[in-house]
Amino acid sequence: MNARKWLNKYGIYLVIHDALTRYKNNPAIYLSLRFKTHDHAWFALMHEIGHLLVDFNGRDPFITCIEDETAQNEYEKEADKFAQNFFIDSEDYNKYRKGGQISKRFHR
Repeated sequence: MNARKWLNKYGIYLVIHDALTRYKNNPAIYLSLRFKTHDHAWFALMHEIGHLLVDFNGRDPFITCIEDETAQNEYEKEADKFAQNFFIDSEDYNKYRKGGQISKRFHR
């Protein structure tokens, strides 16, 4: 099953554009794939799902543009952390990091 069908199954629309909003009274995730590699696209999808699970209450309209930069940064950090932890358990990652150096082949 692909990501769009899986999300649709739970009443969430996935549109490739950019942001989280509503469509037909259901949450909708819009992603732009411009300049994104596969890993960036999957991270972006999980980041937006993080916003949905952490910040979206179903009653209030979801606002993706917040004037208070500090609040916006906190929302973004929470969503980034959600995406990061979705792919790699933070405890496992920290154990890995303590175990030695990361190979140079992973550095750009």
